[in-house]
Amino acid sequence: MRHSPRDTAITVSRHLAVDIKAVDLLTLAGVAGFVFLAMCLYRSQQTPRASAVLIGLGGMATMVTSQGPIPALVMASAVIWLVGQAWLALSLSRIDRTPSQPAPTVEQTITYTHAESRPRGGAHPM
Repeated sequence: MRHSPRDTAITVSRHLAVDIKAVDLLTLAGVAGFVFLAMCLYRSQQTPRASAVLIGLGGMATMVTSQGPIPALVMASAVIWLVGQAWLALSLSRIDRTPSQPAPTVEQTITYTHAESRPRGGAHPM
């Protein structure tokens, strides 16, 4: 494999390191999304509140630290996020999903006869 010359690599890296405000805006939008997700999960009656907090904090930290030079922070935030998601998945898998009311029987369902389905006025469909 042939590598590019050192001067070219430095020029490309300087070009990519330009301060682009759109990247910061997208990061802030992602952080706002994790705040909204955490608030919705926290207010939910079927999810543990601690998992909502872990998902929110871990997701926000992952968004902020993913561009940083310290891999340990990226890994720590990703682990916090993963623990919150695993806790949420385990708690949702234990929810009793049986219906609170039994399904209606055939006698309880409404059936329409041919006479009841005709339009009013005695007109017959063609």
